[in-house]
Amino acid sequence: MYQALAKIYDDIMTRVDYRAWVNFVWQAHSMLALPYPTQAIDLAAGTAGAGLELAQRGVDVLAIDLSSEMLARAKERALGLGLSGKFRFLEMDLALWRAPQEQYGLALCFCDGLNYLPRQALAGLFVQVAAALTPGSLFIFDLNTPFKYQVVFADNVFAENFPTCSYIWENSLQEESCNFQLTLFLKEGQLYQKHQENHTQYIYTMEEIAQYLATAGFSWRGIFDNYRWLEPSDECQRWTIIAQR
Repeated sequence: MYQALAKIYDDIMTRVDYRAWVNFVWQAHSMLALPYPTQAIDLAAGTAGAGLELAQRGVDVLAIDLSSEMLARAKERALGLGLSGKFRFLEMDLALWRAPQEQYGLALCFCDGLNYLPRQALAGLFVQVAAALTPGSLFIFDLNTPFKYQVVFADNVFAENFPTCSYIWENSLQEESCNFQLTLFLKEGQLYQKHQENHTQYIYTMEEIAQYLATAGFSWRGIFDNYRWLEPSDECQRWTIIAQR
């Protein structure tokens, strides 16, 4: 996963407003009368869309991702903005990650990164995140909702063209997961190179997530609709969850 896709990830994710999402994180700190963090963990960091926003606000970021290709792009972006000194990059499967000795004042996971973890791994990760945070710190993350998998993704096929690439995205819905088969066409000179990747994301209920957080020692601070201060409707496609250590 995220090998060929890493090359075009930023091109196809231009609709994500990372600045607005990090603004939501800052607002959460203000509303809970918490100091802004100076050190943060960015889980499933990808190309550092969130991490760069944090770094520009003076935060030192530990960026963790399984894909070396995504992290390579993140390093390039940080270097280009003169922010390399604000980052530490770690190539790691989140199912295997263990909390470091140093503690952090914030943990984030944007863009449904946690949906890639099966249940036992997700519950275990929450325990590690709790151990890595100072008391009172926030863990803010999002998840694709059951509605999105069952109605929007389902067994549907999506396709889109961009100036330097095209993709075909075929979905296969299971009871507790959804499989994605991506066929990517990347422009190389005058030709297009075909690549294929297979992804699996897991479907979680709100009750499951609340239970995993409570077991790990987190307090529930709210669930919202896609980084907006709105209560999720039945047709919400992205939950944003705030938990406190």
